[in-house]
Order: sequence, then C-alpha cells, then structure tokens
Amino acid sequence: MLFWASFNCAADAGYRPEIFKKVEPVYIDQFDKDGKVNRAFWQVKQKTVWVVKDGMLVGSPSSREYQEHVRTEGDGIHTGANPVIILKPVPEEFVLRMRIKYEGDAKAVKIDIGHHINSFIFTKESTRMKFNKKATAESAIAFPVNTWGELTFEFKEGKLLFGVNGEKEVIEKGSISMADSLQVDIKGISQGRVLIDWIELYRGME
Repeated sequence: MLFWASFNCAADAGYRPEIFKKVEPVYIDQFDKDGKVNRAFWQVKQKTVWVVKDGMLVGSPSSREYQEHVRTEGDGIHTGANPVIILKPVPEEFVLRMRIKYEGDAKAVKIDIGHHINSFIFTKESTRMKFNKKATAESAIAFPVNTWGELTFEFKEGKLLFGVNGEKEVIEKGSISMADSLQVDIKGISQGRVLIDWIELYRGME
C-alpha cells in the first residue's frame, strides 16, 4: 500500500477533482505486494475469495461446497457465487478512482455507493443509476463486461460526478445521499472474477 508516492502519481497523471476544490488521500493501493486483503479498508463478504496477486486485487466466488450449503440450508441467496467485497469506511464526501475489470457471462455489472442506496448499473450501451433506492437517471457512458474500466466517482450530498475511461458526467439530485451508509459495495458476476488494478480514495474538501 502506498500513500504519498501514489498521490503524486495521480497528480502527475493530470487528474483534478471537479466538484471539490482539493482532496486529501485516505487509501491508495497499487497492489504491488502479493498477499492478503487489507482488512483496514476491505470487508470480504459471503465467503468469497479475495487475494492480492500479480499486481491486482482478485476476487473469486466462494467454494462450491459453501454455495450448496447456503442453497440447501441457508437463505438461498447469499451463496457467494458472485464475488463480493466492501470498501469501508469511506468519507461522507469523497473521490474514488479505480481501474477494474469484471469477468464473466453477464450483460451488466453494478457498484453501490452506500449499501443498496446509490446503484450504478453498467452495460455496453449505457449506465443506469438509482439514488436513495428511488430516483433514477441514465447516461450514455458505457462500461462493457470483460473490459478494463477506469472508474471515477466524486460524491457529495445532492451532487456527484461519475466517469468511465475519461468520459464524465455530473448529476445533481436532492436524493443523492450516503444515508449514513459509508461504504462502496463491489459485486461481481456469478461464477466470475473481479480484478482491481489500482484504487485511490480521497476525502473531498471545499
């Protein structure tokens, strides 16, 4: 894990926040050392398997035995067939950037800001959004499955910026809120993998 070195790399790459005046680094990781997940920032869910390997954070499904156990004796839903991991805690106002790839057989993938609060559903044609579980929006910005995407989120109460591979859009809605759920949920495709090449989390500042 790197902090100031990675912060300078991000600055050298030319990224500047748009809805904040400046940012303060919280967690920056290039996954350059093989091993376990950094539990100070990540929560692995549903017995899925997450390791740092070959310069990436790699998520895979739970074991077949666990999946079968949940189907027959558990709730039948949280089987771990989809790799799930939570970035937590995140600041109430933040910037999150990462390079990520969802591998598997599906037409759409999803990231939640706040647990089931603000949902971003990415497809090869567009991005659909739901804020505070109600208000919706749609953007022509696309992120196909099985491709690398450099994602950007700038988030504050009532306003956000999201972007994929340099394309960005700002949305303002009163329903945009963390609702005290200070986390980002990443859920992969059933029986697929999630690869995260690098991640940068900053506190947004006015």
